[in-house]
Amino acid sequence: MHKCVQVAVGVIKDPSGRILITKRAQDVHMGGRWEFPGGKIESGETPQWALVRELNEELGLEIPTDAVLTEVITPLITLRYAYPTKTVELHVYDVYVQTHWLPVGLVPCSSSGPLIVDDKALTAREGQQAKWVACQDLHQFTFPDANQPIITALMLPNAIPITPSVDADAVEPFKAIEVLLDGQTYPLLHARFPLLDQAQYISELSNLAESLSVESRARVVVNTTLDTYIQLPYSHLHLNSQELMLCADQCENKGDTKQQVKGWLSASCHNLDELDMAIRVGADYVFFSPICATKTHPNTAPVGWDALNTFCQHASMPVYALGGVGLNDISQTKRCGAQGIASISAFS
Repeated sequence: MHKCVQVAVGVIKDPSGRILITKRAQDVHMGGRWEFPGGKIESGETPQWALVRELNEELGLEIPTDAVLTEVITPLITLRYAYPTKTVELHVYDVYVQTHWLPVGLVPCSSSGPLIVDDKALTAREGQQAKWVACQDLHQFTFPDANQPIITALMLPNAIPITPSVDADAVEPFKAIEVLLDGQTYPLLHARFPLLDQAQYISELSNLAESLSVESRARVVVNTTLDTYIQLPYSHLHLNSQELMLCADQCENKGDTKQQVKGWLSASCHNLDELDMAIRVGADYVFFSPICATKTHPNTAPVGWDALNTFCQHASMPVYALGGVGLNDISQTKRCGAQGIASISAFS
């Protein structure tokens, strides 16, 4: 097994929300690709201080010392990625910069107003090409393989609501979806109704789709089988652990399941074996549970925060903590390296 190289990475954002990317030299690993700036963590350094040093050495970015202790540098995600010749663990932070911290070569326009992307060539301290890019445009650039989950993390929210369970006799069983979508607060909503059989699930979700706007429908993640998903007019699919195992067994090549999904593919995991299955099917993100005790599963022992930290150390995609967690736990999940939380009760 290769030694794991610890790396600090900064997703540098200007006041308008655009992200700074730089181009790797041609003569290095993954040369010629764009990347988020950063570098190796030296012995005795914390990831944050390593990032401050690297951004100064690489870009000439002057981050005030006291900024490290504020919300200027905040955890985004921690993930591990195995290349054929080495393994890297990326400690990724959002870095919210002020215009006056930037060297002249990285300022796209006059510092008197908000930073605006223009066509002028930008150059970082080490001579590498640089660009300010809108988050939704990152997919237009070629990044090192290990950076792809970072782009996924930037596109995903910190919190995902899951619908409460209802039975087939409930009045308007999918009213919960409409209520949660109506607020326009959460970009994604997981539609989980385990008490409905397949025919009921297809019928109800198909009827619901007719009443939803295109924008609202694009936020719904259906929690069902791959076969049922294909029959529904929704983009995103979530696999429970049983369906995850079935799909993983049917994959001849890594990512075969993901190729059949139009939008996000996610999965439920409870251990590292299931994480390996999620990687095999090509999942974009996973739920890990149960972190804490829950009323819905009183006989299931919680795994705790240390287990979440360990799980995230092995994950190569964003991880959401699930089970007895709420919105107040988002900071804690990020300290463990996770993306955020998923919950039923926190949104009920």
